[in-house]
Amino acid sequence: MTLELEEGLPVDVLHEGLFTISNALQTVDAGVEKQSGESAVRHIRIGASSNTSGTVSANLTTSESRQTTSAEIVRRWRKEVGPIAGSKSLSFAGTAGPPGQALSIQLESKSLEDLQAAAEELKKVISQYPGVNDVSDSFKSGRPEIQLSITETGQASGFTRLDLANAIRSAFFGIESQRIQRGRDEVKVMVRYPEADRGELNTLREMRVRSSDGTAVPFSLVAETEFGKSLAAIERADYNRIVSVTADVDKSVTSGDEILAELEKSYFPDLRAHFPGVNIALRGDAEERIRSMQSLTNGLKLSVILIYILLAIPLKSFTKPLFIMSVIPFGIIGALLGHAIIGIPVSILSLFGIVALSGIVVNDSLVLVSRIDDLKAEGMTLQEAVVEAGPQRFRAILLTTITTFLGLIPLLLESSAQAQFLKPMAVSVGFGVIFATVITLILLPVLFIIINETFGSSFRYYQQLLGRKQANQN
Repeated sequence: MTLELEEGLPVDVLHEGLFTISNALQTVDAGVEKQSGESAVRHIRIGASSNTSGTVSANLTTSESRQTTSAEIVRRWRKEVGPIAGSKSLSFAGTAGPPGQALSIQLESKSLEDLQAAAEELKKVISQYPGVNDVSDSFKSGRPEIQLSITETGQASGFTRLDLANAIRSAFFGIESQRIQRGRDEVKVMVRYPEADRGELNTLREMRVRSSDGTAVPFSLVAETEFGKSLAAIERADYNRIVSVTADVDKSVTSGDEILAELEKSYFPDLRAHFPGVNIALRGDAEERIRSMQSLTNGLKLSVILIYILLAIPLKSFTKPLFIMSVIPFGIIGALLGHAIIGIPVSILSLFGIVALSGIVVNDSLVLVSRIDDLKAEGMTLQEAVVEAGPQRFRAILLTTITTFLGLIPLLLESSAQAQFLKPMAVSVGFGVIFATVITLILLPVLFIIINETFGSSFRYYQQLLGRKQANQN
């Protein structure tokens, strides 16, 4: 958990907030212990990285030894803490489970005002999605400040903001009038307002500034003041100011990719129209996911081409590899259905499993097609070969599928945190193989017969027509 307070608050407020959050975690742990009979929290650590930000972290017991998941503990902790007075951001996160569930959107613009307005509007929209928590932005507010603006009279008199800033600096910080040598040291003599006057806001309003011709003009006549907050830091990318809007996403409810897709469809067009100078960019984790997706897509295309070449050469046919590889899309459908059955979202590791699946599902199809060719070589018709090859290769295909799926069962049933990273890949391979096997045994033979009856009759018709023409010529 990370707590960040507004600038200017005393450090005691930070300490009080951190101890409140720590006590809330102890309360949650007491409820878990009362429910399951065993504590879930081992150690609690409190740390402050600055006067306005700090963290509270905890080590939990292993997932095998407790009934309550880390996500549920975080959810109860967030509810128990509630709002913290003076907090700028309050975020909770659990590090167990597959990564990449957080939502991160970056806004870029040359206008700081547009960035702030667009970020506030985007945070309101994101917070309305179910499963989204701890919505925040990367703006780091500084200390309170007095902001100046030049009046029309000041502009007519030739004043600039730099002139006013120099005048205020000279009055409150001081201007060097001379230097005095005292032994080996040199002492600067600064001229400025008395200490009592430097702490009064009326001193600023009642001071006089000199114009270019030396005339003393009341400050309130040439400038207006208002209270505001400065930014402690300004982030830039490609010479544009940027702000990142981030949120934690409960993966049991939705995923960051699903929210991004919905935002791109229903909200981002309105945001671009309302703030034409603001550019929406996906950097950091989102940018890496896009690059990984592009890399996987290119890898899948390359693997399909290589599989086709490896099948076409020994089979000496351009069409048979297409029959064999027709089960690949159905394997992908099976992988997606497996994620829905198990109840886990599709992640980047799921796609890794789909790429591996494209090579695995071809094996069963190849075994069946090879047997059909052998039976046709023995003198059977295509329909007879298809009907005969299914029962003959049923045992081999079924055993291959069952052994592959059973080999993945331990990983699918494993509840440890380490296994959660590989479980999406296992789901893709296991359920994809099962679904593709059913398609191989049922759809592939039917496809053979349909193609033969559709195009085979046309081919025989043209052969007969060509034979008649040759006979008439003779």
